[in-house]
Amino acid sequence: ALPPTAPLDGARILTHRLPLMERAMFTGGYRAFDAYSGDRHAVLDGITGIEGLFLATGFSGAGFKIAPAVGLCVADVIAGEPARTVDVSAFGLERFRQGTPLEGPYPYAPWKPHVEPSPARRP
Repeated sequence: ALPPTAPLDGARILTHRLPLMERAMFTGGYRAFDAYSGDRHAVLDGITGIEGLFLATGFSGAGFKIAPAVGLCVADVIAGEPARTVDVSAFGLERFRQGTPLEGPYPYAPWKPHVEPSPARRP
């Protein structure tokens, strides 16, 4: 969980970069679930045993900015063809069954709450 000082710390950082924000009023906000896969990389694959079900998930908010390319690739996969835009075969579910998650040259540094959720958040 974030420390109790997080809102004040964020406000200090914001007003340091944008001094005009000192006069801004907070009127509300949004919160969303971060939906990462186990290795924090996309899952682009069909589901074995459920014909016609395909996944394009696991990359949380980063998926929004690459959605057009993902759509083109997944459309090819759904059509039974290799993706023409970029090879997406590494993003299949089999990597988790085989215990070989993706790891690039610049791996993500796990954020502690993603690895060790607070006891209040555990199911």
